Amino acid sequence: AGSDLRLHAGHGARTRRTVDLPSAAVAAIEAIGSDPLGQFVAVAAAVAAAIHRHFGDAVVALRTPVLADDEPASLNGTGDVPLVLPLGRGTIVRELLAATAAAVEESYSYQDFPVAAMLRDGHGMDMSAICRCSFASAALHAAGSFAPSSLHLEWTPDVPSRLVIDGDASCEPFVIDGFAASVVTAVESLRDRAAPIGRIPRLPAAGRDRVLREWNQTDGPALSLIPVHTRVEHQAACTPDATALRFGADAVSY
Repeated sequence: AGSDLRLHAGHGARTRRTVDLPSAAVAAIEAIGSDPLGQFVAVAAAVAAAIHRHFGDAVVALRTPVLADDEPASLNGTGDVPLVLPLGRGTIVRELLAATAAAVEESYSYQDFPVAAMLRDGHGMDMSAICRCSFASAALHAAGSFAPSSLHLEWTPDVPSRLVIDGDASCEPFVIDGFAASVVTAVESLRDRAAPIGRIPRLPAAGRDRVLREWNQTDGPALSLIPVHTRVEHQAACTPDATALRFGADAVSY
């Protein structure tokens, strides 16, 4: 409900998916954080879990913009604040939330630290290549000052709480669509703090039911192994005078 999948013009063709979060997901976010930063931690943790489940990344690195109050970033030079989260199948939701909160606190405390320049000059590494996904909050980050990654998410906490997920031409639309479902499921799964993130479903209940049941309705009459010529002989015995073939004015009975 409230979602669409479309291509739009911008910096090359990007596929955009807009999702109004269901009430269960909103309740999970509000139970974790009462302010925009706390709720950003909750959604960032869910995004990291979805990346881990959907793409299999053992270490999730999210690019985020600097906080709007601290623009511009003088030393960083890119407006990037990376959140790096090592994850494993045994990591539980409570541990993921704590790790995300710690990463946010540390990264935003030193958001002018020249991480991108250090990686580029010292190791010849591009931060955008390491961070396959970028994430921003409309409540925390300044609009228009951040170049999104190939896969970008933006969360709007206003009513309705909404996630916009879009990817560049390297992301197939069905990948964006499937990842959007994974993010919603991950947000809802935050309610169980003891759940291992390796067991977070990749699809919401309706999507799982569609794949496992609706698309798997294979009940029906078994295909007969009787050859065609035997069927014709049977029909000839039952209705010998019935028309079997017609071409123009000519007709042939069985």
